[in-house]
Order: sequence, then C-alpha cells, then structure tokens
Amino acid sequence: KLLLANVKLLILDEPTKVLAPHEIAGLFKVMRGLKEEGYAIIFITHKIREVLECADRITVMRRGRVTGQLMRSEASEDKIIEMMFGKTKIKQVERIVKAGTTSLKPLLEIKKASTKAQGFSVGLKDIDLNIFQGEIVGVAGVSGNGQKELGDLILGLLKCEEGHKFLFGKNATHWSIGRVRREGAAFIPENPLSMAAVPNMTSQENMAVNNTRKYSRRHGLFIDLDTALADLERSFENLGLTAPPDYLRLREFQDPISYVS
Repeated sequence: KLLLANVKLLILDEPTKVLAPHEIAGLFKVMRGLKEEGYAIIFITHKIREVLECADRITVMRRGRVTGQLMRSEASEDKIIEMMFGKTKIKQVERIVKAGTTSLKPLLEIKKASTKAQGFSVGLKDIDLNIFQGEIVGVAGVSGNGQKELGDLILGLLKCEEGHKFLFGKNATHWSIGRVRREGAAFIPENPLSMAAVPNMTSQENMAVNNTRKYSRRHGLFIDLDTALADLERSFENLGLTAPPDYLRLREFQDPISYVS
C-alpha cells in the first residue's frame, strides 16, 4: 500500500516481530530488491543479527541518543552490544558438561509425565525431558500443542497424573509453585501482563505481592511499598536501565500496570 503511494523512504518499525523465520528471509529479499530500485529504508529492530544481515549502515540509539554509527563491513555483534549497553562485564561462559556424556544428574528431569487436559488446553502424555547445566534446550511445535502446558508442568501450575518431575536432583513431582521458585526456577510466560502481573495493581504492589514475606508488615496487615519501590529501582540499575525520574515515577509506578514488555 505504501509503495503504491509513490513513496521513496520506508520506515519499518520492528517488522519481524510477528514473522516466522522463512517470512523474515522473504522480507529481507524484498528489502534488497527495493534498495536496488532506489528506495531508502530505515529498519528499526532490537535484533542484532537482523541488522547485520540486512543493513548497509548501522546507527545505535541508547536512551534517546545516538551512541555510534558503523558501516556493515566494520560491524560485529560485540561492537554493537558495546554501543547499546556500554562497556559490558559479561563473561564468556564455558560449557561445563555435555548432555548425554556425564554422570552428573540433570538440573531438570521429567520422566514419563502425563497431565489431564483442562478446558481448551491439551494434556501431556509420556513426556521425557532432561536438561543439564550449561545447556539450552529448544521446544518446537505448532502453537497449542502442549508447549504452554510443559512450562506449567515445570513450574507447578500443572500436576503430574502419571510420571515424575525432578528439579536440582530432588523429587519435585508434588512441589508447590512457591517451592519451585524458592529452589531456583523462574518462568517468563508468553503473556506476561495476564500471567505474571496483576493488571489493576501498580508496579510497587506487584513487586510486593511477588514476595509477601519480605514486604508485609504487622502480620500482613500492611505492605511496605517504600521498600518495594527501592527494590524496583535497584532492579532497573542491575539490568542497566534508567529508572524514571521522580515526576515520572510518581505517575507511572503508582498507576495500574497497563503493559509488560
């Protein structure tokens, strides 16, 4: 539609966000064709590999300011990361063990686990899964075929009807969600706003609800929101983000959460 309007400058704001890998490859092919026809294209993305694949010149912005520019020929992932986040303290992590070649117990082990189908969700049947330290395991499949339920099973939202689940060498088949989290497992859901936050609560209140033991006062009658806010700001610092200034904090942190990115 934009091309029919006889434009010569295209601004693409995270166009790959909802695209499958083969669709992304098709988009880049179209972009290269448009470039050859004389179109100028601004491609906005957070994905470094996509920038390296399709851009001729790379501009990095941080906190509303341009931190640097590179030609594709001189760019690398490390250089772009440094421009995005400054001097990083990230250490290279050596692989400690190789899956299937060690006698060490896996951090997560699921043995012949099955769950009941609930509502429109599917039930899991005879699931076997091992994950070792220093390993990334991908789970692929068409949406709605048990991926979400697998995450729920690991976290404890779903219980095993058959089979067993082990976490960190311990039998976690009947652990509560709280026990799973206390032992050291964390979960980032597909829809954080509805599954990892309470939308009518503020950021401070959500922080407090996340750990009632830490923030409750006078036997649970009151919540220490000041401490929750301080921890929230500390989280911003630990992640290398800029905490909003006071006038923004008063408005945004004390308003109900409306989105989670």
